[in-house]
Amino acid sequence: MPYQCRRFSRIAILVSGLLASLVVAVAAPADERAVENLAAFARVYGYVRFFHPSDEAATVDWDKVAIIGAEAVRDAGDREALRVALLQVFQPVAPSMELTGPTSTATAAKSAPLAPPGERLIFWQHAGLKLTDQPGPYRQQRVIEGEKRSDRTPLFRPALLPYPVLKTIASGLVLQLPLALPVDADGKTARGNPAEFAALQAQLASINLKTPTPTDWRLRVAGVVTVWNVFQHFHPYLDGIGVKWNEALEPALRRALHDQNGDDYWATLSELVAKSHDGHGYVYGRPGQVGEIPIRVAVVEDKLVVTGVAEGAPFRRGDIIERLDGASALDALRDWERYASGGAQLSEFRALNLFGEGPIGSVARLELTRDGTTETVEFTRTPERRSYFFNSLGEFQFPAFAEVRPGIFYVNLYSLSVPDLEGKLPQLTTARGVIFDWRWDGRRLDGKAKQIQPHADIIPHLIDQPVQASPMLTPQISAPDRMGWTYRESTWPVQPKAPRLQGRVVFINEPSVVSYGETCMAMIADYHLATLVGGPTAGCNGNANFIPLPGGFRVMWTGMDVRKHDRSPFYTVGFVPDFPVVRTLRAVKEGRDEYLEKAIEVIEQATFPAAATP
Repeated sequence: MPYQCRRFSRIAILVSGLLASLVVAVAAPADERAVENLAAFARVYGYVRFFHPSDEAATVDWDKVAIIGAEAVRDAGDREALRVALLQVFQPVAPSMELTGPTSTATAAKSAPLAPPGERLIFWQHAGLKLTDQPGPYRQQRVIEGEKRSDRTPLFRPALLPYPVLKTIASGLVLQLPLALPVDADGKTARGNPAEFAALQAQLASINLKTPTPTDWRLRVAGVVTVWNVFQHFHPYLDGIGVKWNEALEPALRRALHDQNGDDYWATLSELVAKSHDGHGYVYGRPGQVGEIPIRVAVVEDKLVVTGVAEGAPFRRGDIIERLDGASALDALRDWERYASGGAQLSEFRALNLFGEGPIGSVARLELTRDGTTETVEFTRTPERRSYFFNSLGEFQFPAFAEVRPGIFYVNLYSLSVPDLEGKLPQLTTARGVIFDWRWDGRRLDGKAKQIQPHADIIPHLIDQPVQASPMLTPQISAPDRMGWTYRESTWPVQPKAPRLQGRVVFINEPSVVSYGETCMAMIADYHLATLVGGPTAGCNGNANFIPLPGGFRVMWTGMDVRKHDRSPFYTVGFVPDFPVVRTLRAVKEGRDEYLEKAIEVIEQATFPAAATP
């Protein structure tokens, strides 16, 4: 596997830096020219695909355009050859597109009028971005101002008119591209060169997207080009966290060119997505099945510690993993975090979930400190049962419901069904304290049982007046590069419901609480309905969105901006606990649940004001 040790191979970890330098040496200068050419192609691709409103651009298969375009421009030997190649790819769908040097003519184009007075203009409007048939709040269409037809009526009033793109897309090469075009009485844009468009369509028709595989460099580059552009123009959070997204393009293209197979390509896409720190960010389609070491681990006292073990596995709770396959275990963990998208707490949580994975049947060699003695354990990896999102191997088996101290009750949100919760409400109403635990121990409810949804089943019993979900902002986009956005805001109310819980309420959290969980947590935290104990939540909310890619891959990401009720962001940060828990090695060895202990202590000591009413 080139570059990095995503499966924590001993050799890959030790020599990743050496490999990186060797790749650069091999790549220069021909490969670097290819990367620059492909980066220029990628920039033009996004502008034309998502914002140029010609009839031709609206009808072509853009996955296929990405493949043929990558092939057309890769080997251009100089700026003029690149310019010609780009025009050959894009002018059949964007005949008014120009590529020039940085001259005064190009500068003047920025202030050129959109169209003669009285002409109707068509342009793209995006309410988020919708690339699949999956239901959701996102949509886009080409619109005409004042048009009565439903498929051309503007979706929103833009903050700025779609003036032409004037962008440097490579050294000494400037793109000029109109983002609004005049239409005739039938709403059609002017035709370009019919022969050129017919030739392009014939070339696209010759490509069967079921045939290319990740061993085809064109498919890999096409995927990088598509994902980079979607985030460049539509990701709602990049600017708020200061990501230099433009700098992510060339390294991803360089790596895609050198990948050899589906695993390599999956890792390239995963690393690119992870640079967004998007907690929804994930690449589906990883080839084959990987193997696991059947343990659960955590970073405790700056050591990588075994906190859960599958029955029969040669490990013990409290084992300190010093090295994996000859390399530092903590270094291996941090390397995997580069492929796990999210804020720091979520990236680490997901890297811990899959620590030690590798090819099924391969032997993992672990150097452990066990009760002060160094030991070496070799384990043949078995088929993976853990998950990127959750490690189903729990540290504890949580009770569904329990009275953990006199008058203090515990409810596990995954283990107790809604009917059972409703049956326990008389006890919870009079309790002096209730602990709701959002951690999962790997067990599932019976398929017919209804799982607790806090917004419907718990929050109504914590309030006397209606509360609102946090503000959800769907971006309204009519210009590229995340410029000039407005937002459509939505939310929804939660009504109070009898009986009202009178005691003190605590929620136990960890970074697995994401998306819907954080919608609930926003109401709980922002309206001061309970106290938070444990770890921070994920720091990611907003309806998930999807990017389908050739070769059976699909990328999940976040398509809208969701804020706290005071409008402050929580992306990558999450909801920080009122009482954070710092775990200890002693408690791990003793099998003690320090999160639950802290929750009980908070209620018993009553060290905070009673839950407030909104």
